Amino acid sequence: MSRKAVLHQAAAVVTTSLIWQGSDSANAATAPPQAGNCVECVGVVNDLLAPCPDAPTCVSTQDDKPYCFMEPWAYEVTTSQAKTLIANYLYTLPGAKIVAESERYLRAEVASLGGIAVDDVELYLTPNDYTVQFRANRRDGVTDLGQNRKRMERMRIALGFEKIPVLRNRTRAFIFGESFLDSFGPSGFNNEVPEEMAPGAMWDRDPKAPVFETPSPSLKKALGGWWAEQGDDRVRSR
Repeated sequence: MSRKAVLHQAAAVVTTSLIWQGSDSANAATAPPQAGNCVECVGVVNDLLAPCPDAPTCVSTQDDKPYCFMEPWAYEVTTSQAKTLIANYLYTLPGAKIVAESERYLRAEVASLGGIAVDDVELYLTPNDYTVQFRANRRDGVTDLGQNRKRMERMRIALGFEKIPVLRNRTRAFIFGESFLDSFGPSGFNNEVPEEMAPGAMWDRDPKAPVFETPSPSLKKALGGWWAEQGDDRVRSR
């Protein structure tokens, strides 16, 4: 065999090896996450979805980091009907397939960036109320350019669900806008006695926070007894 033929055969072997290794890496990068309570996990543990990783590639109604948080949704139909509406929407979403389902939970995998990235979209209809909690995360920290946030908002609008106002006592690290350095508190205000709280503790410390708006009658109806129990005017934006 000539020297040229030997070199050509060796190059072919190396190329095949690199392609195989690249395929293995791609498969590993999109491997389904495990169920649990870690930033790379999925599923519901003690009525809570997993926390988001420390990257702006994830949005969640149960993670208060500024770049992750989105408001939960309220619906006015039965839980079964709401879940069916969500499932039907996911069936029509390009690149999406439902991979896990239970009585109050749905998880879909959504192919993104031409199929080189995968988003895990989870929706959980919490018991004893009419609330949808959700989490959407792009695997392996690949930037999503805000795609998950936009996708979840489009879904809410298409389903006709209403945002639930969430009172968050934000302290901005920079006065000109929100950042990942912002903090929130006090987390235990529901356990405080208003008359015993420090001056100003009942008010949002964020000077740019929007004025609290009373939910519409339809939203109050959807929230049921929760609104009567929690809407005690303890914390409001000025």
